[in-house]
Parts: sequence; C-alpha cells; structure tokens
Amino acid sequence: MVTALRILFLVFVLSTFLMNLGWRKRVIVLSVSGLLMVVATILTISLSGRPTDDAEFPIRTVAVAPPVATRPPKGPSFESACDQFRLVVRDIDTGRLAAFAERKERMDEIRDSATFAGSPASFLDLINTYSHAVDQKLGIDSTSAPPALMNETDAEALDRAIRRARDDMLSECRARQG
Repeated sequence: MVTALRILFLVFVLSTFLMNLGWRKRVIVLSVSGLLMVVATILTISLSGRPTDDAEFPIRTVAVAPPVATRPPKGPSFESACDQFRLVVRDIDTGRLAAFAERKERMDEIRDSATFAGSPASFLDLINTYSHAVDQKLGIDSTSAPPALMNETDAEALDRAIRRARDDMLSECRARQG
C-alpha cells in the first residue's frame, strides 16, 4: 500500500510538469501533494501495523575486519628504540627488571635499535645516562644487593637523576614521533 502511495506521488509529480502551470503554482501543488503523501503513509502504517507489503530485505551486517598484527620495524629505528625504552622503564619502575643481566641485555637491545643512520648522539647519551643511573641504584652485580653505602641525600639525588634521564628520553621520543 505504501508503495502504491509512492508511485501515485511520482505520477502526480510527473503530471505537474506536463501541465501548463507557473513555477509558483507547481511548487505549491508539489508541496501539498508531498505533505498528503506523508500523511497517507503514516495513516496506512498505523492502520495496517506493517510498513509495507513488499518483500522484506535482509538486514545488512557490517563486517569488521580483524585487527592486523603490527610488526616491529625490520631494522633499527627511532620508533623501535622508543617502544623498547618505554617497556624497560615500565619494567624497572614495577620492579620486574631488577636483575642486572636482563637489564643490561634489554638496554643493549635499545642501544642497537638507536644506532641507525642519522640517529642523534644525544639519543644514545640519554639512554646511557638512564642506564648508568639505574645501575648505580640497583647494583651491577647480579649476586649482590643494591649498594647500601648511599646516604639519604645520595639516594634522592640518584632518584632525581633517574627521573630526569627517563623524562628527557620520553620527551625526546614524544617530540620526534609527533
């Protein structure tokens, strides 16, 4: 029924162009007929309970592509060095990277990633400064505990040096990556 109303409206629209009407009368006639079509459609739907007797079309489903696994860069790059540095900082801050051998291995991986063509020397300096400060705080021998010979002011100064080196490195990463 709704389809019949639509067809009737289209026929009426086409017939107005065949009549000898001025543009103002044509606009008024088309506006009134459009309004009548909307009212007739609402009445038809409310009385019949179904919007149309036409065949039901299947509901479209949107297929979402699964996320593509990201691959690490093939060669050394600034992005890979920054990503590795963030992971090392997180592991050191949470205490998961207290063993010197693991820490040294991970820092060497970062140094390898940071030595690419055009890498700034300051980038390696920041990595080395952070690594040295962390090694002083946590100790460099895997069998010994962190050095206990430091007094409170030395420990605070070392913590500040670690935070400063970490923050400088992370801000360098943010600045270069955008």
